[in-house]
Amino acid sequence: MAVSVELPDLGRDMAGGLVAEWYLPDGAAVGAGEPVCRVECAFVAYEVEAAESGLLRIRRPAGSIERVGEVLGVILEPGEALPHEEPSSRHVPVAEAPLVPEVPEPEPEVALLEPGVPELEPEQELELEPETPEAVVVPFPRRFAAVAAVEWEMAPGDAVEFNTSFFSGAVDEVTHSLPEAGGSIPGLPLWEPEEGHQASPAAPDGARERFQRISDEASASAQVLTMSIDIDLSEAAKLVSVCQREWQKHGVVPRIEDAAFRAICLAIETADLAGGAGGIVIAESSTDVSCAVGNVANKTLREAATSRAAGGDTPFEQSTWVLVSLFGLGIAAAAPRLDGGRTAAFALASPGRDGCAALTMAYDSSRWSEGSAGRLLSRIRELLESPCAPLI
Repeated sequence: MAVSVELPDLGRDMAGGLVAEWYLPDGAAVGAGEPVCRVECAFVAYEVEAAESGLLRIRRPAGSIERVGEVLGVILEPGEALPHEEPSSRHVPVAEAPLVPEVPEPEPEVALLEPGVPELEPEQELELEPETPEAVVVPFPRRFAAVAAVEWEMAPGDAVEFNTSFFSGAVDEVTHSLPEAGGSIPGLPLWEPEEGHQASPAAPDGARERFQRISDEASASAQVLTMSIDIDLSEAAKLVSVCQREWQKHGVVPRIEDAAFRAICLAIETADLAGGAGGIVIAESSTDVSCAVGNVANKTLREAATSRAAGGDTPFEQSTWVLVSLFGLGIAAAAPRLDGGRTAAFALASPGRDGCAALTMAYDSSRWSEGSAGRLLSRIRELLESPCAPLI
């Protein structure tokens, strides 16, 4: 018995689908449950499987668009004849009109007139003049009639109110240009101002005021963001070990924080926010030690370490950035706190078994972009992982 392969109803108000591909040729043997074709609609692609085993006969070719329930092919038993295709709603032939036998028109009767009766003249057909179509009146506001200098009679639509700026204002109103180039967008000129154009009193006096206004708006929406980087401190540890042996006789004992502190200072000097004193906080097992060292970029590593060991040479409140060290506490990572009007804060974590430690930077988004913060951290890692000459 022939088994039909129909276009399934996949839901979502599906009306039809596309026969995308036949997996088997016409007349091929197919097994029960074997995919025979793929149909697609607006939201899904679906593989139609054979319900029975037999020979596949294709009725709808690939690329045709069919309705739901349309018979795409049939599966026949060996030796079974192909059944006659029944017309569907998609292929309904147009019904032919029934044949109506032609009826001959009756011949006109000829009236015989009696002798002496005059013959009547046939009635003359009245010639009707064609009707003139009625004129259509298009509504048009009277204010435009004054512009065209044409006298208009009262017409439908004159009393309509147009609630839009296009129809407001006087007839002879002239549109003026903006008081400055790009005046509708604060601080962003869109074109060069015309020569001889006088700015209105409301316009800014110069570019300085516009940039200050933009800076104030950016400061109002500023956020504190953080960014981290892993640094291999093996080279810095070698530097500190060598300096400890050489400087011990002078009473100077450098720490790994001194190398990180100087690397951060040298990296900041290459950024736009260069200069200023740097603060350092070293978290030890029982207490925190804090100080501030000014003009670190012009000091050698030995001079900076000496100032740090002496308690600093600048008040801690005047530091523009700060380094918090958790190097000796076994902390894997930490987010520093940005306060006191500082531009950036750094937190140095403890190194892992591979000798790498996380350096996290907290920064003000109104002064640093993600790109500038990333470049700064990359420069710090380069200084700490490179040979020790730049740090001395």
